[in-house]
Amino acid sequence: MKTVTVLLVIIAISCIGLLVFLSIYYMHTMPDTPQIEAKRVYPLNIHGNIVYLTKGQDLLLKLLFWGGGFTGMSAGIVNLIKRNVRK
Repeated sequence: MKTVTVLLVIIAISCIGLLVFLSIYYMHTMPDTPQIEAKRVYPLNIHGNIVYLTKGQDLLLKLLFWGGGFTGMSAGIVNLIKRNVRK
């Protein structure tokens, strides 16, 4: 059970870390106006700075956000179950 918890925590931290890295990267490299011809029409608002992403980039950020949150919560649930089994 400890291995599963550690693995889930590593995955959660990796997802959130990659999300932060990509958000900062996109903030500095993506256009601040929509580019319909390049299909960059999905807004990303980071502290008032709006840049426009493609559908794939937007989907990746959403998957990393929800995947990191889900695996982090799963690690917490596995840890609680492990504690209750010991008692």
